[in-house]
Amino acid sequence: MATHLVAEATLRRGRTAPGTVLVSAHRGGPKSYRTPENSLTAFGAAAASGVDLVEFDVHATKDGEFVVSHDPWVRVAADVRAIGECTFAEISASATPLPTVAQVCAVIPAPVVAHVDVKSMTAGGASGVWPEVALAQLVHDTLGSDRYIFTSTNIVTTRRLAGWCEASGIPNCVGLSMWKPLSRGGRLGWVPIAQQLPTARFRRSGAGFVVVHHWLARAGVLAWAHRHGIKTLVWTCDTDRALRAFLSDARVWAVTSNDPARAMALR
Repeated sequence: MATHLVAEATLRRGRTAPGTVLVSAHRGGPKSYRTPENSLTAFGAAAASGVDLVEFDVHATKDGEFVVSHDPWVRVAADVRAIGECTFAEISASATPLPTVAQVCAVIPAPVVAHVDVKSMTAGGASGVWPEVALAQLVHDTLGSDRYIFTSTNIVTTRRLAGWCEASGIPNCVGLSMWKPLSRGGRLGWVPIAQQLPTARFRRSGAGFVVVHHWLARAGVLAWAHRHGIKTLVWTCDTDRALRAFLSDARVWAVTSNDPARAMALR
């Protein structure tokens, strides 16, 4: 299953030659820019450095605001609570307020593309609209139709996002994320069968590309995706060895890295 990403033209426009592996700044690339991850400072620094994509993690609050955080919880007063159980006002008043998706999009100038990793979404949705759809529409309205991609490990989320793309007349820009193999004693362990043989899971997801941990990429998923004509984003590559390997691999569409400056220097 091949896909045309709506952001592809933007990513290549006068910046990156066809066939060059793209670089996404994971959580804003804190290792490169010495900034707190998933912060406005990190996203601004990454965008200004010339990366192709800036990746950030999104959760929905209880009242439907979209905030940026990798972890699904936040400290509110003396308690640690799930983001989905808190209102935006509660989070804003906490010791560690979280940036909103609108704020992050505002510090990512064109032609840099937003790589929106969708985490926990609150059940239901305002006025019958699924939160994933509300998020997609917000990003679309803020950035335009060619400056975003969405990724998620959750098949329900990817299906809703893919459905939104189809209903909006937008080419599929949704990626299904696959977890790394389970480790045993710090070494590569077993890989769940659904990720070793991901064809059925990928078809159910409705996604247009896959996002694969570098261990899984080496374990055969990259070869599988290439056989099926599926674009592949490999995460999270931080060592020179991993960066050199995947940045030079013609089967790879993009890599995500905590050290995007190093990635761009090596490609």
